[in-house]
Amino acid sequence: MTRLDGHTLHERFLGLAVSGQRYTYRHNVFEFLMHNLPGMYPCSTGVEVIAIDLLRELPALSCPLLWQEEWDTDPLARLLTDWAGMVGVMRKIINERIAPLLNKGVKVVAVFHGFGLNLLLHSAVTHEFRLDLPVIDQVYEVHGGLVETFFKHFSPPEYIITRANPEDVASRMANEKPILASVPFIRRVQFVKFEENAIDAYFNRIPKQKPVHFIRASFAETEMCREALSVTEKRINAFMGITGEVRVA
Repeated sequence: MTRLDGHTLHERFLGLAVSGQRYTYRHNVFEFLMHNLPGMYPCSTGVEVIAIDLLRELPALSCPLLWQEEWDTDPLARLLTDWAGMVGVMRKIINERIAPLLNKGVKVVAVFHGFGLNLLLHSAVTHEFRLDLPVIDQVYEVHGGLVETFFKHFSPPEYIITRANPEDVASRMANEKPILASVPFIRRVQFVKFEENAIDAYFNRIPKQKPVHFIRASFAETEMCREALSVTEKRINAFMGITGEVRVA
């Protein structure tokens, strides 16, 4: 993987990753950002905004509420399998899309859909939906070690996390994926609360974390996307040394 010195990454690279609980419109947020940001920050502004849909590039990170034989896989094995996929994809993205721009002196804003947090949410889970288990502690520990190693020469992103009331998410998932309606509502709520707690634990236990930005996904979708755009705009402007707002046409 191309190595980039710390000064280059600090001065010329900003990573932002849209992530969070399932069924909180996180993909809609990503699509909304990438629909608006290139027009707000054309190349003439001195920055290149690139979209990286990691969740499309990686093997499907299926919802545990639908698992059957998947429960037979050890959580740590899931983590290592998922990481193997992400490392391969990220090496290619860095070498082919990010490093060439940085090496030309171009400032780069990379907006990801999904990142390491999504791997953790897919792996650090058992049928009980509990975090206080030795196997889950091990997954967090190994994930943290992989983060330390992988990000020695690349800057991790700041997360934009969609979060909503658990009961709202439980209802939404049944509407968006009818097969989930067969899962008892209380079980869906339990899972949503588990993911919420797992996300909080991620930022407390995993090293090299940047500032995190929470977006209230209980808003109407348009309002939520606008809030995410406002947060992103402020971060890009601070990165570029711009004062004021860049208006969306």
